[in-house]
Amino acid sequence: MLSRLERVPAAIREGAVYAMAIGLARITGVLLLPLLTRRLSDSELGVFGLLTSALLLLQYASGLGLDSAATRWFYEADVRGLTGNALAADRRRTLSTWVWTTMLVGLGLSLIGALLAGPLARLAFDGTAGEIRATRAAALTIPALAMINVLQHWYRMVRRPIPALVVAAVVATSTFLLTIALVAVGHAGVAGVFAAQAIVGAGVTVAGLVQMWPVISPPQIDRAHLRTMLRYSVPLLPAVASPLLVGLLTRILIRAFSDVDQVGKFQVVSMLATVVILFTMAIQQAWEPFALSLLDRERAKPIYRSALLGFALLAAIACCALAALFPLALPILGSRFKDLALPAVIFSASLLISGAAPIVNTGPSIVGTGRPALESMIAGTLTNVALCAVLVPRFGQLGACWASLATAIVFVGLGIHRSERVWRVDFPIRAVLGVAVAVATICAALLTLADATTLPAFARVMGSVLLLLVTVGACVAALVRTTGTLRSRIV
Repeated sequence: MLSRLERVPAAIREGAVYAMAIGLARITGVLLLPLLTRRLSDSELGVFGLLTSALLLLQYASGLGLDSAATRWFYEADVRGLTGNALAADRRRTLSTWVWTTMLVGLGLSLIGALLAGPLARLAFDGTAGEIRATRAAALTIPALAMINVLQHWYRMVRRPIPALVVAAVVATSTFLLTIALVAVGHAGVAGVFAAQAIVGAGVTVAGLVQMWPVISPPQIDRAHLRTMLRYSVPLLPAVASPLLVGLLTRILIRAFSDVDQVGKFQVVSMLATVVILFTMAIQQAWEPFALSLLDRERAKPIYRSALLGFALLAAIACCALAALFPLALPILGSRFKDLALPAVIFSASLLISGAAPIVNTGPSIVGTGRPALESMIAGTLTNVALCAVLVPRFGQLGACWASLATAIVFVGLGIHRSERVWRVDFPIRAVLGVAVAVATICAALLTLADATTLPAFARVMGSVLLLLVTVGACVAALVRTTGTLRSRIV
C-alpha cells in the first residue's frame, strides 16, 4: 500500500490533504445547517447570508491579493538561482511584507466595521438591535479570517500539509462547539454565530503569529517590494475573489429586487453547495504552487491541458452526484426547504464551472499579468447584474441561481479566450464542452426522476443510483486515462 502511495505524484498527495483541511474548515457550516434552519427565521438567515458573503470577500480584500504575489515571489527566488542566506533573506522580505500588510489592512477594516455597525445594519437591513449586534460581531472576525487564510497559504508554500490539517481540525471543532453553545443554549441568534468565529479566530491569530515569527520577524513592510507585489496581485485579485464578489452581489440584488427571506433561502442553497466549494478550493490551493513550480513551462503545457480536462471530469462526477442526492437529503432541513433541490444543483454547477479559473489563469500568472482575469470578471459581473434584474423579481432566489450559472459560463469562457491570447496553452475546449452537455442531460434526468411523485420512493432512489453509477463510471474511465497522461508528463 505504501509503495503504491509513493508512486502518486506529491502534488496530488498533498492536494488531497489540503482538500481535507479545507473540508474540515467548511464542513462546519454544513453540520450547523440543521441547527440554523430551525433556530433562525428566513429573514435571520438572510442577514446571516449577507454578512457571511461580505466577510468572505473582505477576507480576500484584506490581503489585497498578496497571497498570490507571495507565492510567485517565493518560487521566483528559486528561478533566479538564489541559494543560502540570499534565498532566506529574499523569502523573509516577501513573507514579512505579505503577512504584516494583510494583518494591518484586516485590523483597519474590522475597526471600521465595528464602529459603523449601526449605520451599516440600517443600510443593509432594518437596523434592529439584533442586526446591529450581528454586524458588529461579524466585523470583529475579519482579522481572524485573514490570519487563517495567511496561515493555510503559508503551509502550502512550504509544503506542510499535516499542520494545515491539524489547524483546520482545531478551528472546525472549536467553532462547531462554541456555535452550539451560543446559538442553541445561549439563544444569541446570528450574532452568536459570528461571535463564535471571532473567539476561535483570535486564538488562531495568536498561534499563527507565534508559529510564523521566525520567518516574519522583525515586523517590517518593504514598501518598494510591496509596490512591486501589488502591481502583480491587484489585477489578479478580482479573479480570485470573483466568485465571492458575485456571491455578495447576488445576495444584494435578491434583497433589492425581492426580499430578505429570499436571501435566506439562497443562503441555504449556497450552504448546501459547500461541498462544491470544498472541491474547487482544494483545486485552487494545490494547483497554483504546483503550476508555478514547473520551471520548464513550455514543456508543461500538456500538463495544463490535461489538468483542465481532468477537472471537468471530476466536476461532472460531483454535479451528477449532487443532482441525485439533494432531493433525498433536503427533508432533513425542514419542510419549508423541500423545493430547493433544483436551485441547489444549478448553483453548484455554477461554482464547479468557476472553479476552473485557477487552471485557466495559469498562462497569465506565468507571464505576470492579471488583465485577462480582470476582463472576464467584469464581463461576468455585468452578466450577473443584468440577469438578476430580469429573473429575480419573477423567480426569486431560483432566478439568482440561473444568473449565477450564466455568470460562471461567461467568466470562464472569456477567461480562456483572453488567457490563450496572452500565453497559448491550447486548452481542450471541445472535450470540456462535451462533458458539460452530457452532465446537463444526466442532471436533468436525475432531478426529474428524484422529484417524480408518481414513482415509489424505492424506485426513485434506485433509478437515481443507476443513472449516477453509469455517469460516474464513464467519467472515472476518462479520468483514469487523463490522469495516466498527466502522471507520465509529471514523472
